[in-house]
Amino acid sequence: GRPVTVHCRSGRRHTGTVRALGDDFVALALAGGRASVLVALTAVASLRTPPGDAGVVGDRDGAAGLGLADVVAGLAADREQVTVVTAGGEAIAGTLQSVGRDVAVVRTSGEPPAMCYVPLAALGEIGYDGWIVVEQDVLPGMGHPKESARRNREYLRSLGV
Repeated sequence: GRPVTVHCRSGRRHTGTVRALGDDFVALALAGGRASVLVALTAVASLRTPPGDAGVVGDRDGAAGLGLADVVAGLAADREQVTVVTAGGEAIAGTLQSVGRDVAVVRTSGEPPAMCYVPLAALGEIGYDGWIVVEQDVLPGMGHPKESARRNREYLRSLGV
């Protein structure tokens, strides 16, 4: 895909390729590396395409049904190094320790480290250098695994992966 620039209400901006659009977030693969950022839709001020680009209008496709809290919980399970930016613009760098029903816990990078509790409702963006895993289990009665693998591959292709 082509790069876009997401301008955040905090004044920050990110240029990259859209990898997923969830119910309440957009995921960008940042230009020039394997770093990614998740931006809550409530934190987006605007999204700009390159000059001369026709743009896209239409219904959402892809990660519908997937929320920012779900993805952040997956990052916490892997103890990812993150930079969390609140909707108010505060940046917190450290290790994502856990995610509860309404709060994310970050162990800060400073010496000595501190625990920082961020309400999920206050999350604006999360930058990280890891991966997002798309997984679809096939339980008895849900169809054949090969068909599930085909659907997963189609989904990943729709994201440009």
